Amino acid sequence: MTKTRAVVTYLLIATSVAVLDLWTKVAAFDFLGAVVSQPEPGNPVLTWERDYEVFSWFHLEASINLGAFSGWFYGMRTLLLLISAGWVVGTLGWVCWKRRNEALLVVAIALTAGGAFGNLWDRYFHYSVRDFIKWFVVIGEQAHVWPNFNIADSCIVSGVVLILIREYKVARATKQLEAAPAE
Repeated sequence: MTKTRAVVTYLLIATSVAVLDLWTKVAAFDFLGAVVSQPEPGNPVLTWERDYEVFSWFHLEASINLGAFSGWFYGMRTLLLLISAGWVVGTLGWVCWKRRNEALLVVAIALTAGGAFGNLWDRYFHYSVRDFIKWFVVIGEQAHVWPNFNIADSCIVSGVVLILIREYKVARATKQLEAAPAE
């Protein structure tokens, strides 16, 4: 993939992810009657009117995350803002710097950058990340609940999975080349 095509692809995907993420957060929070307020001083406060059951295993439920990864790095807003901004700028710079880019890698890092920007926006303007997707897995009579997440989180995870798949394929091909008899 040429540099120009890579940059355009990156920008289209990252921008689309960020816009979709922010739009779904606004739509879901409006639908659920949820509001994030910032008392002075202190952590943001979430108030909401209702949860919504889409399926027995899938709900819309407003929540806020004051950290990352389901609460890790709680209270480290500045660090998380810097990491997110650094990732977005760094990945764009990497795509712009490389003469030729691999399409799968450009798509993967664009997904992660768009997600990082969506969560960066929330951390900056809402002092937390707005989450609204809630999944359940019921085994027997035990319900296992996945922590609430959003579109940005989904795209970050998808991008990381694509990167891992790509790295696995590269490592496998390298191993096969090294194992091949020399001619």
